[in-house]
Amino acid sequence: MEKARQQTTDRVFMVRPCRFLANPETLGDNHFQVAERGTDDANESAQREFDGFVELLRSHGVEVIVAEDTPEPHTPDSIFPNNWFLTDDEGNLTIFKMYAPSRDAESHKEVLYNRLVEAYQPRVIWDMRPISEEMGEVLEGTGTMIIDRPNRMIYACRSQRLSEPLLDILCQRYGYSSVIFDALDKEGMPIYHTNVMMALATDLAVICLASIPEDQQDYVISALRSSGHEICDISMEQVYHFAGNMLSVRNHQGEQFMVMSQRALASLTDEQRAMIEKSMTIIAPSLTTIEDLGGGSARCMMGELYRYE
Repeated sequence: MEKARQQTTDRVFMVRPCRFLANPETLGDNHFQVAERGTDDANESAQREFDGFVELLRSHGVEVIVAEDTPEPHTPDSIFPNNWFLTDDEGNLTIFKMYAPSRDAESHKEVLYNRLVEAYQPRVIWDMRPISEEMGEVLEGTGTMIIDRPNRMIYACRSQRLSEPLLDILCQRYGYSSVIFDALDKEGMPIYHTNVMMALATDLAVICLASIPEDQQDYVISALRSSGHEICDISMEQVYHFAGNMLSVRNHQGEQFMVMSQRALASLTDEQRAMIEKSMTIIAPSLTTIEDLGGGSARCMMGELYRYE
């Protein structure tokens, strides 16, 4: 009998920045970055926000593995490690190639890679980077893929960061099916990462249905409801406050949490907050500098480290 799979983990991997700033290589399709914000004290501010976030998670009993970034090579977005690796509860570690060269350098940094391997102790390491290079395409980890682990499904919106052929290869290897759809921002451009507009907990899906073309909405809604998820529909305006960039985690005692930034929390309606708090406690750090310059938020900062026997 196959063991029950946990949607959430009680352990996350985070990278403390050392040269954080707005990355010009990602501005082209990450429309959530605010490039004109000053960067003189950006790294110190980001470090303060990072340290406060780690302390907040640990105060709730969530285990945090911290890796310290190094100045060279310069990896301005290393604070968002969830995009270059994936773990599961069978001991598999998957490594992904990234779209921007400075981001791709993150997984090649020995200090980050070795810290991850030391913490997770994988049974199998599957490096998808050679396949990506051969195909000339990328699949940016849990930025592009929202994974329903108990039901073996992956939700993903189309963008240049998501290769459908690579996603098919991953699904075949790990026994997942995929729900692929379009999602557009307020300018009508593809949303670069699915985790900007969608988050998945055990029984709750937070999603911006307005970003999905009307003729595809029923397809996504049906998939979510068939797997027992209640839908918390957020607006496009809330997406721009990073309300889609949440992650459900738990502590060693099994208490469930939904992690989001203070900006995301402030954007929620009372009804949306009540839907989340029915089964989870909200953890909300202040991440203003990281959000404005990096174009990512709480979920992007946490790479899940699942436990296995």
